[in-house]
Amino acid sequence: MSWLEALGDYQRFDYTDPRGRWTRPVWRRGAGPAVIIITRCRGSTPGDPLADRVAAAGMTVFLPSLFGEPGRPVTGPYALRETLAAICIRREFNVWSADKSSPIVDWLRALAASVHAECGGRGVGRWACASPAISPWR
Repeated sequence: MSWLEALGDYQRFDYTDPRGRWTRPVWRRGAGPAVIIITRCRGSTPGDPLADRVAAAGMTVFLPSLFGEPGRPVTGPYALRETLAAICIRREFNVWSADKSSPIVDWLRALAASVHAECGGRGVGRWACASPAISPWR
């Protein structure tokens, strides 16, 4: 299956945080409680087994695109550029795990609140860079 076909299994929408600072594409698949999976991490882009398994388990998967180009075939120069960008993204994950604030973390929290309101349940599960953390996230 090509990456274009894999993306075809997901519904794409643009999400803008309530402050209007960031608009990012998000892919969605499934039905049930919401789980946000950070994309462009190993095993977590649309069409990859992780997101497909979570959706098949009865959850609504949301895949926000925070960096990189979803579905783009990986080449040497592209991988190098994304590796350098990952240094900045690592800072965002540290901010997030410390329960602090930054524009991307605020955007993710706003997305979580939005999908929680839509999907219901106790909270929103999250999966970031192959480290599961399924817990209420509002």
